[in-house]
Amino acid sequence: MTKIITWANNKGGSAKTTTTTIVAHGLTMMLEKATDNNKILVVDTDSQAHSTLLLCGHANFADEASLIGVLNAQRENSNSAEQIRNKIVESNWHPNLHILPVAEGLGLDNVEAGLNGYDGNVFYLERILQKIKKDYALIFIDTSPKFSLLTKQAQQESLPHHLQVMPS
Repeated sequence: MTKIITWANNKGGSAKTTTTTIVAHGLTMMLEKATDNNKILVVDTDSQAHSTLLLCGHANFADEASLIGVLNAQRENSNSAEQIRNKIVESNWHPNLHILPVAEGLGLDNVEAGLNGYDGNVFYLERILQKIKKDYALIFIDTSPKFSLLTKQAQQESLPHHLQVMPS
């Protein structure tokens, strides 16, 4: 069963991204020989795109090729598992460490602001992850340094087997 781990704190510089990427990488290497389901996914929900930059070496993804495109499609209720999988990329660190990248810039903040008027918006991330979670042993969510709508979504208790980690 897939575990979802969220790193959240409303302060910048608290090592959320560093912890997310290093722990995800270390566990990917540990799981490599231990189990058949040995893939780990990092979901970058921070418009600064630091997890994306660290794991991919760049953050110049088009909005539609990133989490932004997935959220826009979810708003229209048109996400299929395959559409989401097509936006996930292999990291430069390990072939079993994947990332749902975010495009650096204001695109994510704009999409997030646009979701505020939609019913069920706090479940968008959960619905997205439900479609692909069977592909991964673990999913890590790196959040922005503010309690935004996406941070609230990442922390939803309704996510099964969810662990919240709040560095101090």
